[in-house]
Amino acid sequence: MNNFSPNLYINQRPNEMPGRVAKIAWRGIVSQRDRGLTPILTLGHLASATGIDHAFLRSVVDRSWDPYQEIKISKKRGGTRKLARPHPLLMEAQRWILYNVLPNLELNDASFAYTSGRSIVDCAQRHVGARWILKLDLKDFFDSVSEKSIYRIFLNLGYEKLVSLELARLCTRVTPNSPRFGGNLDKYETIFDYRHPAQGQLPQGAPTSGALANAAMFRIDCALQKLARKHSYTYTRYSDDLVFSTGEKASRSQLITLKKKIQHEIVSTRFQLRKDKTRIITPGARKIVLGLLITESEVRLTPEFKRRILVHLRGVEKFGLYSHVQHRNFDSTLSFINHLEGLIEFASNVEPEFAHESLRNWREMVPLI
Repeated sequence: MNNFSPNLYINQRPNEMPGRVAKIAWRGIVSQRDRGLTPILTLGHLASATGIDHAFLRSVVDRSWDPYQEIKISKKRGGTRKLARPHPLLMEAQRWILYNVLPNLELNDASFAYTSGRSIVDCAQRHVGARWILKLDLKDFFDSVSEKSIYRIFLNLGYEKLVSLELARLCTRVTPNSPRFGGNLDKYETIFDYRHPAQGQLPQGAPTSGALANAAMFRIDCALQKLARKHSYTYTRYSDDLVFSTGEKASRSQLITLKKKIQHEIVSTRFQLRKDKTRIITPGARKIVLGLLITESEVRLTPEFKRRILVHLRGVEKFGLYSHVQHRNFDSTLSFINHLEGLIEFASNVEPEFAHESLRNWREMVPLI
């Protein structure tokens, strides 16, 4: 669209498009471009821009089927996570939206996840030298972001109401547990097929969900950052992990009071805190933030994380690759290789020397991989 020519747009319009309609569309494109937006006038316009069949996009928007597959993946820090993987065509559309629409979203300085140029290490680095740390988790983070919230995000960017609805539908999912609309909000009067009794939620696993969740959290991040600064604390959020820290003198009672103020800010939204995940870390205690060890001067890997890598390396060295893979119950040799090299890659962002030595030993054991 950077080389967009209004004259060519009007002169080379399809035969079935009246000149009056072409001029209205042209004015819409210019208006959106002037606001720094990638122009999207209709669902058909989006289909043309993405190269994805309009009928497919329409079927997702009218909720006539569930275009997601639920899968489980391993977490880097252990355990598994359930994801909703979009249909390949829907994923392609969501990636287009991510790269062409969502870069215009406003992001708070305290937010680090799902953002190019910001990492989990950068987030943890903010808390180096802390004496007191308060850690909290948001409950059902992605499920708490509703279709209505996403609709408002696209609307506030500058898109028309219908397009904002369609973009919101493409980026959310309805499940049997999705909340119902109240009143008549399930009735979209212009397009009968768009009526649906349930309100979609952000699916964890869609390319757009992280950026949209950050946008939904923007005002809350601003409020929590203001609260933290008022009390001389540092605030960060990495997805659903909230961390407040201070290098000054404090007390447990002061942090409990701070937690109540945080709760007060959050209760006015759809988000909730997980009561079982609140932690107060006192001076002298080991300080772990986002799985990383925080010291007075730097961020380091935890001994437990290093041990996971070393145990795998020793197991392969002692018993052989295939025996170790079977002993550790991996689905395949490839899944083990991806797992181990993923751990080493993560370590390289924190302790490069340890990661380099681990990778060198791994390559010597299995030179052809």
